[in-house]
Amino acid sequence: MGQRPALLMAACQGGKTAAADAEAGDTLEMKYAKLLTIVKHGDGEESSDAAEGIDYQYAEAIIANPWKAGTMLHRYILIPKGKEGDKTVAMLARRRSTGARCTTDTVRTPVERSAVFIAPHCQLMYEMGCQQAIRGVCDLDYINIPDVKKRAALSRNTAARKASAQNTSAQNPIVDCGSSMAPDIERI
Repeated sequence: MGQRPALLMAACQGGKTAAADAEAGDTLEMKYAKLLTIVKHGDGEESSDAAEGIDYQYAEAIIANPWKAGTMLHRYILIPKGKEGDKTVAMLARRRSTGARCTTDTVRTPVERSAVFIAPHCQLMYEMGCQQAIRGVCDLDYINIPDVKKRAALSRNTAARKASAQNTSAQNPIVDCGSSMAPDIERI
């Protein structure tokens, strides 16, 4: 019985460490994704209301390490494009000299071009309404989405692509990047 409270206290301490890593910000609640934390950061002096309708300066997506509790596996900094975003990138570059304990990637949003490696992610992009951002796919034979097949066929046939330039999806052809286990880097 004496060991159980000590174990619970250790688990609570791990949670405090993860919360401290997220710094001050508005944390989005995740019901099922327990290893994902998204924190929206807004800095009153540097952000403005005219920042393209964005109500935050940047968002931080933190992926917890499932193999070592209380540590981060990866961190993404999502920064809106534009002048305000450029200022945010410069500010975060100055802060980053403190040193992160995990890999951090900066992503400018909205994402306009992406390579999707698996069919469920491709379908998710369609469900979210951002299918025009799909510019490359892996394992095309296993993706049964008619628009993806059509856009991939158009990218192989440049004459057909020019002929159907008025079609919105034809303006964003999809490149077949090969196998997801060994993607063709030149095509990506």
